[in-house]
Amino acid sequence: DLGRPIHHLSHHLRYASFLEDIKQVNNKSAEIEQEIETSTGKYYLLRILPYLKHDGNKDGVVLSFVEITTLKALSNVVQGVLNSSFNKIMAFQAVRDEKNSIVDFNWILLNKKAEELIGKPQAQLLNTSIFTDLPFVKKSGLFRKFVEVVDLGKNLHLEQHFEIKDTKDWYEISGVKMGDGLTITMALITQKKNSEEKILLAYEDLKKAERELIRLNNKLEERVAERTQELAASEERFRLVSMATNDVVWDWDLVKNGIWWSETLQGMLGYPVQEMENGINSWLNKVHPDDREKIKKGLNQAINHGRDQWTDEYRIARADGSYAFVFNRAYILHNEYNIPYRVIGSFIDLSDLKLAQEKLQKTNEHLLRVIEDLDTFVYMASHDLKSPVLNIEGLVLLLEEEIKLSASILEKATTPIFSLIKDSMYAFKTVIDDLTDIAKVQRDVDGDAELVDLNETLEKVRANIQELAAADFVRLNIDFEVTQINFSRKNLYSILFNLISNAVKYRSPDRKPQITLKTERQNKQVVLTIDDNGLGISEENISKMFTLFRRFHSHVSGTGMGLYIVKRMMDNAGGKIEVQSHEGRGTTFKLTFTGNQYYNYKA
Repeated sequence: DLGRPIHHLSHHLRYASFLEDIKQVNNKSAEIEQEIETSTGKYYLLRILPYLKHDGNKDGVVLSFVEITTLKALSNVVQGVLNSSFNKIMAFQAVRDEKNSIVDFNWILLNKKAEELIGKPQAQLLNTSIFTDLPFVKKSGLFRKFVEVVDLGKNLHLEQHFEIKDTKDWYEISGVKMGDGLTITMALITQKKNSEEKILLAYEDLKKAERELIRLNNKLEERVAERTQELAASEERFRLVSMATNDVVWDWDLVKNGIWWSETLQGMLGYPVQEMENGINSWLNKVHPDDREKIKKGLNQAINHGRDQWTDEYRIARADGSYAFVFNRAYILHNEYNIPYRVIGSFIDLSDLKLAQEKLQKTNEHLLRVIEDLDTFVYMASHDLKSPVLNIEGLVLLLEEEIKLSASILEKATTPIFSLIKDSMYAFKTVIDDLTDIAKVQRDVDGDAELVDLNETLEKVRANIQELAAADFVRLNIDFEVTQINFSRKNLYSILFNLISNAVKYRSPDRKPQITLKTERQNKQVVLTIDDNGLGISEENISKMFTLFRRFHSHVSGTGMGLYIVKRMMDNAGGKIEVQSHEGRGTTFKLTFTGNQYYNYKA
């Protein structure tokens, strides 16, 4: 190939500026380094350098080719993995001054999402300062945290609000050390933050609505009292008021058993006044069957016992078949012999207020439960997680002292310490695993129901507790009328494992352990009973059995979360769990599974 024009070689390279770059190096004594691709699909690292003679004069250029096809393929794979993430991923290299202090970071890598955030491609950002395109890093104090990650090896995790390209958003930022630099992941959480703010605002709105309901109720009491006084003043005034108010006004003649209705009856309940039957039954027959006897009894007692007033709340049928919730107040008139002869009353529609009040009550009850569970969870979790960590710290310090001993006794001295470290780590891991299960149950994770075979699930449970059970030859009695349950497979396993393993762990030393599992059908429900002859618990502790972090026996290890998890699983699925226990005799759990119209029975 000697003597051939250089442009003949360029035909095999996918490098448009090949000849121009050669001329640039030859004319300006510059150096150019470039990744290129050949027509065969291979990649090379091309370097173009000026060729200098011994006297320092240029005499052409030197081209060097290093094949990087494998490295390029690996780089493409890594970049593809990074670009598949929805988060913004960036890597920075530390820039240090003469005192070895970090004064800046340069870009060394970023994925497509990060390029979209910055508004520049990776090629333009490589080896440039992050302060140019991420000015908020210095203003927000992130730079100091980045330095701590690199110099101290501390992981970074925080939520912070930034303005990037005139857009303000919340981000969850994670950072880990990488050589003399770090990798940063930014996840957009603005929607999550907005949702949290909406929940707080909704709670404040609910509290405001509750105060408004109280105010409206007080106002209602005053309004009804005013109506009653006006109706008692005179017949003419009664007629005028009945025409002027939106309340339904009624006048019951006790002597003739005739009842008069105001025209507002049709507007509230949809019944034309002229179509109403005469007599008190025209009203009582429309009262909800569940409220009717209460209204009859209360009104009769007020009349027969010489009372002046009667009030009550109840449901009454509308013409369209629905029910309105009303508040009714009546004034009982007596003659000179103190004999009641007339009852004048009115009722107003409280349906909207009642619905709002019920929703508010349910929301408050839910919030109180959440707050109580959260307080307990945070306190107890911090306590239970801290203890194993402190144990490990102390053991490691002790181990450090023991290592100072001579080599001949080192192994003997450290072996029991390593055993204690493993025990503490196992306790720590168990607590974390249980906390993870609780978090999943709170969010109803793995809750999809399917038809699950009880015998198959039980065999898996037995396999996992076989060594524990074999110690005392636990006897397992099975009486399944129903062999399949429509339930979450993973949750059913967890429920059986927790209850059976508890029965094995808390067995009585005075007798051979025996556990009985039985299923039966009740309408469209399946009832599973698990009975043991173990230690049991006292009657005063039964109500506390499903409380988080509650334990009643200290002779075996445990976290006090198992029964709490079981109950949450049953509650989330619409079922329920009940317990009976006698101290020193054993415990019986009764689990009711709903929505099991497709279960199978034992032949």
